[in-house]
Amino acid sequence: MRLLIASAILTHCGSAALPSISDHPASPGQLLASSVTLSSEGTHLSALQFDLQWEEGLDLQVATGSAGRDAGKLVYSTPLTAHGLRIVIVGMNLTDIADGELLRLFIVVNSTLSTQIVSREIKMTNALGVTGSGAAVSIRVPKATVAVDSTASGLALVPESVLNAASLLSGAIAPGEIVTLLGAFGIDANSSASVTANVDRVPATVLYALGNQVNALVPFGTDPVKPADLELRSSNRQLARITLPTKAAVPALFTASGTGIGPGAILNESYSVNAPERPALRGSIVMMYGTGFGALSPAAVDGQTGGFSATAVPVIARIGGVKAEVIYAGSAPGLAPGLTQINVRIPNDVVPGDALAVSLTVGSVSIPEGVTVAVR
Repeated sequence: MRLLIASAILTHCGSAALPSISDHPASPGQLLASSVTLSSEGTHLSALQFDLQWEEGLDLQVATGSAGRDAGKLVYSTPLTAHGLRIVIVGMNLTDIADGELLRLFIVVNSTLSTQIVSREIKMTNALGVTGSGAAVSIRVPKATVAVDSTASGLALVPESVLNAASLLSGAIAPGEIVTLLGAFGIDANSSASVTANVDRVPATVLYALGNQVNALVPFGTDPVKPADLELRSSNRQLARITLPTKAAVPALFTASGTGIGPGAILNESYSVNAPERPALRGSIVMMYGTGFGALSPAAVDGQTGGFSATAVPVIARIGGVKAEVIYAGSAPGLAPGLTQINVRIPNDVVPGDALAVSLTVGSVSIPEGVTVAVR
């Protein structure tokens, strides 16, 4: 398979280059990890919208790219057709999006795709962009050509597509972390219940399995100092196998948008959902939810809903840059295994705002930047 994908921005008075991704040989039943890359050449772009379409024989999922994340932008995707998404990249700030990875793409070449089909196409259409001041930006849309090569070898799962379920970032996995696996699995509704996972031959609880996505819980007993072998199976068939780096903790908070940035999935003291129209009061306690905070004490039991087990390493919190008291950090009582609940008191001396930065640190590891809470 060969994949070329690029994006370009044109202002009304100039143009930008078309960057490209190197060729990717692949075959039916393989996953490709790629990206849409922005090269503005001085053009200012604060938000954009476009439709992403692909031909039959391919499946495609997207996640926020590093450039959008660094600019504090959210990625919203809405299905238009069975082979199309409308993508909106926007944020509560007017910051320009810097050159770099705009979107991460996970492209599955269906195993049923005939090698007699020489190419499939991915394209962007109906693209619109604006600057921070609201001026229109003209966008020239790219295309990607996918050519089937039956002699190419590839994988059904790659390290870039093993994501922290809260941040949607790839990297090392941690004991007790909920991970999202995007790959060429082809799991139908009839076989979803038969999907199993293991890490270093220890069963890993499967929380969701359908199509080309599996959510699973890394066993709490996973050794955090050596690489771990992860395997997915359906009945007697191996779906994927991969070796991944490990860490003691890779903490992240779930967010309202599901992208890992923006307003956190946070409950106020009244159990209302925190939002600018429902801010937390200074001095009150909010409940945050995440995963990847590492071992618990007493030790958690894989697959069982949370009781009251605190994180083995204390969590330190800051709200709006001000140190905040952590009332509790540990398993979420009665909720899904691997889910961590962090109860934090909003500092009395913090400056109120609709989007105050939330910082949580476990040992020397902090959650990714970009999660916010509304405070009054």
